[in-house]
Amino acid sequence: MTRRPLCWGAELAARGHVLFSSREDMCALIAPERDGATAAEWAVKLDGLGLDDTHTGAVTERVEAITSAIADIADGQYPDQDSLVRMLHWISDRRVRDALLPTALGEHAGAAENLWITLVRKAPAPELAEVATLLAVSTYVRGEGALAQIAIEHALEADPEHTLADLIRHALDSGIPPSEFAQFLQHYTDTTTDATTQ
Repeated sequence: MTRRPLCWGAELAARGHVLFSSREDMCALIAPERDGATAAEWAVKLDGLGLDDTHTGAVTERVEAITSAIADIADGQYPDQDSLVRMLHWISDRRVRDALLPTALGEHAGAAENLWITLVRKAPAPELAEVATLLAVSTYVRGEGALAQIAIEHALEADPEHTLADLIRHALDSGIPPSEFAQFLQHYTDTTTDATTQ
């Protein structure tokens, strides 16, 4: 872990500041880093990681490692690139992604959103779909519906059949208030947690 800032916009967004005068500003916040060059480099790294240790115990350990990293971000300690790649790899397991959904409602919601923004800017498809969905959830809950919509567009471009992203898109299109969406999120996470532990 190193002490260094993430992008200025990501840090302010994580704290809930109003940043955007236009949709273009929002798109720029989560635009692919280096015009997609970072994503191409990360795709090679991710291919080398494989899909091992998918048992429930490994899922729990990975969720704990990511939530610990989020707490460190809240304290100003940021993951290095290898750690970020590894976390993105873990989040591609939807059990890990689902277990991280409550971070949008938790003590370190801002730090979690900061991490999701960083990963969205670096992630290749298909891994982009999962972390963009996490970002959409985070921004939706705090009332940034337009940014949530852009994040969902990223997710569905990476995976047009993404079930949770499609649910969130319908919620946004229906104008469901953030408070009601938070209740849906709580129900969804309770349901998926029960299914995972059975």
